[in-house]
Amino acid sequence: MNIWRFYARVASPDLADDLGKEIAYAANRLQHNDLLGRRGPELGVGVRSFIVNAHTMFYRIEHRRVPGDGDTGIGIARVLPEQQDLRALSNS
Repeated sequence: MNIWRFYARVASPDLADDLGKEIAYAANRLQHNDLLGRRGPELGVGVRSFIVNAHTMFYRIEHRRVPGDGDTGIGIARVLPEQQDLRALSNS
């Protein structure tokens, strides 16, 4: 996880661990309610975003939850600092 290595280097491994836990918690919430995030058509078809701490998590819904069939499948595309220019997503 590149974000973990970055925060472990510039801050501390403990801070990186905490952020990793927050991202995992947010992903779990999205599995239970995939529409919590904001639609981002300017980022691509089906891309949604969800704020985690001071970061934006971009994800796609891979399959919708069917009653009795478990959780929704989401695919996390990126987690970026909120202030990062979103055009970086479309250029990579």
